[in-house]
Amino acid sequence: MIKRLLVLFLVVGFLNVLLAQSKKELKASLTQDLITYRQLTEEGKIAELLEYMPPKMFDLYPRDSLVNLLVSSMDNELLKMEMKGMSIGKIPKIQRADTCHWVLIPYDAEMDMQLKDSTASFVGIFIGMMKAQFGRENVTETRKGLYRVAMKDKKLIACRTVSDKHWYFIEDKRNEKGAEGRRQRGILEMVLPEAVLKALGD
Repeated sequence: MIKRLLVLFLVVGFLNVLLAQSKKELKASLTQDLITYRQLTEEGKIAELLEYMPPKMFDLYPRDSLVNLLVSSMDNELLKMEMKGMSIGKIPKIQRADTCHWVLIPYDAEMDMQLKDSTASFVGIFIGMMKAQFGRENVTETRKGLYRVAMKDKKLIACRTVSDKHWYFIEDKRNEKGAEGRRQRGILEMVLPEAVLKALGD
């Protein structure tokens, strides 16, 4: 009886060590992937950045088409956008839902927008849209035609299954209002594991 108890205690202790090691490795891999994700974001490397997007996104949009769309939206005849700073907040405790680990990661970022079209109608409409989306106080003109957008209190949903080679990230836009919010929630429902969606709640 005593031998059985000793064996049981040894097994439990061994499992606790493995679990602690697993959690430590998970957080280390998440930290490293976030560093890479932030670097790719600031360098504007769209194709490489998409490697960190949930794979099911490409069931909705073919990868090449999505790359072309994002590249052209960041630099075209009307404007050029660049991410200038991304600050990752404290990483909360990593959660588990079924076979997937997930966590909501807070971050702030800044984006520069150089308007190539200086017509008053375009500038007025576009900057008005930016102020409506990010807040009037978060859109400032730093010099003629160059605007700095402060994106505050944002969140990334990070998730990873045992079989994934790295973490995947997607912005949490569930609080967006109107049609955009409904569209974003619909996308999350299609690309995130069901267990993660349930864990996230409303």
